[in-house]
Amino acid sequence: MTVLEVILIILFVAFFVGTVAKIPGTLARKRSGDDIERARLVFFFLGCLMLVCMIPMRLFELLSIPVASADLAVVGANFLGYALTYEWKRKTGSSTDAAPRTTVRAYQIYYRGKPYALIAKDGIQVLLAHKLLKRQHTVELIEDFQTQAQRQGVGVTLLRSKDGSKVMLMRVEGPAPKPQGVDRPPA
Repeated sequence: MTVLEVILIILFVAFFVGTVAKIPGTLARKRSGDDIERARLVFFFLGCLMLVCMIPMRLFELLSIPVASADLAVVGANFLGYALTYEWKRKTGSSTDAAPRTTVRAYQIYYRGKPYALIAKDGIQVLLAHKLLKRQHTVELIEDFQTQAQRQGVGVTLLRSKDGSKVMLMRVEGPAPKPQGVDRPPA
């Protein structure tokens, strides 16, 4: 074994150790929901690069069995890291294994007879409890809903389109609606 082959083996061992050290950090970021696209790209690129490196080593007659096995160990570790960045769940047909979906139902509300914004059902309940909505064939806000909401301690946040011309979504925060028929003070 020549000195150049020993240097190549040491270089491949360093790449192998770096890849193995990067895998747990990537898995931790994956579990926490962070973006791992860059790590996925690095694993794939380095694995392909190590495969391509075998061509010039073969041309310069440096591809001995120890060098090739060190190179293939780096390729295997990188493709393992690449594969671990994906979700590998089996489809079992059982709905109990699936995580429950969190969905929000949104409703269109109107203001002065025109579509105004989308709002979640709990927001509608708060607006109804504080008498900020009119019930007709559409769900429509009262004329001065913003000032009335402010007086009653209901926070109304309007989310507009990028150009600011149209209200897209309305978020309502405020005190929970009082139960009906409990207006008298405790004895």
